[in-house]
Amino acid sequence: MKYRSIIIAGLLIILFSSCLHEQSVPIASSFSIEVAEDKTSPMVVQLKNESYGADEYEWTFEVDSPSY
Repeated sequence: MKYRSIIIAGLLIILFSSCLHEQSVPIASSFSIEVAEDKTSPMVVQLKNESYGADEYEWTFEVDSPSY
């Protein structure tokens, strides 16, 4: 009976500790850029996000202000 309790406790520890490990997921980043034909001011630039594998993406431009 004593060994049975130890085995059950060990299995529970292994079960719960295995759930806590995070695994990295590869993220493929891809995007396309389209610039409007009439290059007047303000210039219209469209960025199309074709990435996959994440819940959120952050874009940082030269002015250091992120856009989502």
